Amino acid sequence: DRLASVFTKIIMSQRDDTGKLAIDDDVWGAFKDKILSDKDVASGMLGSQLLGPKWKALLEQVKASAGSPFQSWEDWLKKNKKKLREAIKEELPAAVKDKLPSHGATQADISREVVKVLANERSTVQAQMDKAQKTVQSLAQEVSKIKSSPGMAKDDVSKLVQTAIKKAIGDAKLESAAKSAVKSKSTSPLDTELHGRMNHFAFGNGVQIDVSLTSPTWVIAEEPVKFWSKAKPKPKQRPQFIREPWAALTPWDDAGDCWCAGVIGHNDTRQPADFGIQLGHLVIPEYLVVEHIHPDATVDAAAMPRDFEIWATIGGPAADRVRDWAVASFPATYAEEMVNASPVIAQTIRNGFIKIGEFTYRHLEREGGIMAHRLSSELGASLRAATDQLLIRAVNNQGADHTCFYRVRLYGEVVGMVEKAGVAE
Repeated sequence: DRLASVFTKIIMSQRDDTGKLAIDDDVWGAFKDKILSDKDVASGMLGSQLLGPKWKALLEQVKASAGSPFQSWEDWLKKNKKKLREAIKEELPAAVKDKLPSHGATQADISREVVKVLANERSTVQAQMDKAQKTVQSLAQEVSKIKSSPGMAKDDVSKLVQTAIKKAIGDAKLESAAKSAVKSKSTSPLDTELHGRMNHFAFGNGVQIDVSLTSPTWVIAEEPVKFWSKAKPKPKQRPQFIREPWAALTPWDDAGDCWCAGVIGHNDTRQPADFGIQLGHLVIPEYLVVEHIHPDATVDAAAMPRDFEIWATIGGPAADRVRDWAVASFPATYAEEMVNASPVIAQTIRNGFIKIGEFTYRHLEREGGIMAHRLSSELGASLRAATDQLLIRAVNNQGADHTCFYRVRLYGEVVGMVEKAGVAE
């Protein structure tokens, strides 16, 4: 009852294809803020006794210095209300409105899910809360010592306090990055669903990289050596990575275990990052799985891909059907003005590729950075869109001059084998 009273009546969330509730990260972030800022809520839900009056004031100081990394509970309530207004149109009859929140979750749904998570992770949550208390207590003592130091100017005291707070935040971020690096290798619910199925992008299943369709590997530009300079050159603080495209098809362990494509073309124009794949057999694609390291666990966070496109060559009588379906499904891509304005799209179509999917990659902590995009069921059910050649395209990224692929996998229905005469397995 205590937990249910915290949540509003309807919470906008998502359900997967099986109807299982998936609570968005912003809900968890707002809920965390509620726990941290309300010691009564935390005490009632986690059974832990938090700090006294200093807790809220000091937490707010840490939040402010960190650039407010938490989404406040009040902000989330406003956003949730706005989403509900968009989902439930005012002009619809009441009977229809009652049925609309199928993409939302009730207060009871969220409460049950949170109780389940807290039950499974109680010891972890308790340890985190205990550690948070100790961190805040230690920070409070350090701040108190600084403020009571004799003979210090007010500005000096302020600077030392800010330094202490920033150090505490930095330590927390380092710990978060370490945990994220481990978590990035954990199995997500979506990954579990695909367990035991054939990954068609595995080298053991006959996949090859089509270098003619793959973007050039990003090369770090070296600064020219100044022979007349007496100063010792400083080592470049640039990210390092595996320099071969095969890295994007294999398991990874840490930052840099990836392949990165350069996306700055001639005349400083931005290009997509393309990855050409030749399969060992005909497949009707069903899932494309993208993995990426946690942004806090790498110095190269801006290289994380964002918008993806999936293109394939389709042979036989199905080609025309799939092409007609693609034009209807992705009108913006196939619009005449777009094809004329984009040499990249025009060349891709001339090469015989048909667009079969698009999505935006989101790094979700609860999934360990593993995102499984399900392609349209029509590709298999009615179109029988079998392919042995795909082009995985990262249209853009988070702002870097290169895009990195940590791992990409493909799952789908095998419909036939392709002879690979003269190719050594």
